[in-house]
Amino acid sequence: MLKRLICLAALFAMASFLMGCGLFTRENRPTLNVLDRTVEKAELAKSPATQIALFPVALPVGVTAGVVDAFVFIPAFSAQKAFCDTAAVVWENPQGSDFRQAMLIVPKIAITPVFFVGDWLATSLFHIREIKPVRGAICGK
Repeated sequence: MLKRLICLAALFAMASFLMGCGLFTRENRPTLNVLDRTVEKAELAKSPATQIALFPVALPVGVTAGVVDAFVFIPAFSAQKAFCDTAAVVWENPQGSDFRQAMLIVPKIAITPVFFVGDWLATSLFHIREIKPVRGAICGK
């Protein structure tokens, strides 16, 4: 059973990597980017001896930053994009008469959470586009 779970986890990790996992894209890792810039500015990792000395600290800090990016920042930034996408696709620019829009209100209400969750998961898990917070109004308008 454990062997099967390890194989499934390895397959999932490989599939995520091959499909363009959002965490592997530089634009989608704000915490890891801050760590990279800090180490580069301090010029700490220039020599191999310094790299070896920093490894016991860099590994847990880097893994923690990656986990924070993967489970906090990427989903939070993706939720904002998913909200804007849902509003644009489902609710903005209605076509047809007022009667048609009145008939479509229940299906629109029903599809809104489905579309939002699907967009949010797709944007969180895979690098579909750069995710970053939008300044100003919720959808940047």
